[in-house]
Amino acid sequence: MQQTNLSLKKLKGIKPKGVKVKPSSNLDHLFELRDVIMRDFELKRSTVYTEERYDVLYEIVSDKLADVDFTEDDLSAFIVADAQEFHEFMFKADIGDDEADINGLYSGTLLHLLTERNEKLNKRTYVHIDGQGGIFNMLFNFVRKADVVIVENMHGTYCCRCAGSFNGYFTVLAANNLTGMSVFNAVASHNGFGVSVFGNNINDIQFAGGAGNYEGKLSYLVAEELKYHNNLNHIGFRGNVDFVGVKNALVVSQLGEVNKFVGYNIEHFSEKNPGSSEIFLNTPEAEELYENSFQKKQFDQIFNSNLNFADREAVLKATEHQYKIIQELKKKREI
Repeated sequence: MQQTNLSLKKLKGIKPKGVKVKPSSNLDHLFELRDVIMRDFELKRSTVYTEERYDVLYEIVSDKLADVDFTEDDLSAFIVADAQEFHEFMFKADIGDDEADINGLYSGTLLHLLTERNEKLNKRTYVHIDGQGGIFNMLFNFVRKADVVIVENMHGTYCCRCAGSFNGYFTVLAANNLTGMSVFNAVASHNGFGVSVFGNNINDIQFAGGAGNYEGKLSYLVAEELKYHNNLNHIGFRGNVDFVGVKNALVVSQLGEVNKFVGYNIEHFSEKNPGSSEIFLNTPEAEELYENSFQKKQFDQIFNSNLNFADREAVLKATEHQYKIIQELKKKREI
């Protein structure tokens, strides 16, 4: 790793922007540290790999927030407020790629830290983000460890990019009604692993491209209503994805190592899929297999009309099957 140039100043006296919070609240601390990092964290993309910058930033965040016992609700409130702030000032603010990248890495380290703290207490972690139409580019960027994350009603590029990668993991990542390119790009890649990825009503290109690649492993990926092109491009490349199910998609691009692909109502499908063992496409059999797999893998318990994403206990109960799988995988890898 290259030498870093970090000049992090004390939190005292720094006020959060764009949101009114009670003094000394957990949310106040999250915004204060964000403002310091955005101003003083000088490890730019042009000099150091993102995963290395993430590691440096995680050490800083875990140290600065050692005495701040923030919760799932605090983290969700921070993300929503940040997204609304950016939405309001997007035409005025001077926010470049580096700033968006670092802000996204910061959100990823917060989720990672919260997940690790809960694991030590034998507790699960569920973060539900209803973005209310706000904008957050690179949300949970490179988050190393996560349990269940559901993001909906938001705009932003590279949502959860490389989540659970670089020897990391996650239980469930779900995106509902998102607009932004490369949602869930390269998740569970680079020797990382995840159980389930869901996408519904994704309104931009390249959903889940590169998922499970480069020695990564993803058990299940299910997506519906993919409105643009280059979706699932090279998933499982030099890695593995066990099952992929897609319903109602404009384009599904070239797959990598996928053990079983089932899709119907797909307008364009790449014919070059040398790593896929079984492909069922746009036939009555494919439709039946998709619906049966949806129920067999217990996806229907997560995405059904009766499940309220704001109901934490209901969501955790619906993801118990996936959580058991991730625990078994962690034991095998001695994590």
